[in-house]
Amino acid sequence: MDQLASDSVISIALAASIFMIFKFMPRILAWGIPFHRPDVIKGRMDNGDNILIIDVRTGAEFTSELGHVPGSINLDAATLAGRINELGDKLAPHKDAPVVVTCRTHNRSPRVAKLLKSAGFNDVSVLNGGVSAWNKAGLPTERQV
Repeated sequence: MDQLASDSVISIALAASIFMIFKFMPRILAWGIPFHRPDVIKGRMDNGDNILIIDVRTGAEFTSELGHVPGSINLDAATLAGRINELGDKLAPHKDAPVVVTCRTHNRSPRVAKLLKSAGFNDVSVLNGGVSAWNKAGLPTERQV
């Protein structure tokens, strides 16, 4: 193999590696946190599981055309880390309950799920694909707070 072909193979392999790292970065950041498909979460909700859904998008995103999972609460990821102690009493009853964290696609939610896990929440997961996947699955949404 000549040098040009060898360099091309290396470049393609490097580009593919970088793509894979970015594609799986949310899962890497949330190591140990499960990701659940929207239909699984909806099924659990329909079966009466008392799931706290935390949507970590901005307030404008939460009430946007994309909507949010019915019954979810909005805690902006950008400010949540600084407010976790302030919200402690409000969120304390949910420390042993199932908590599902979501955002638009699941890029912000893994970081918050990891934060909640380290703050003592025992049953934390991420909505795989976020609210975008929820919508794509044809599941109901709300658009008001």
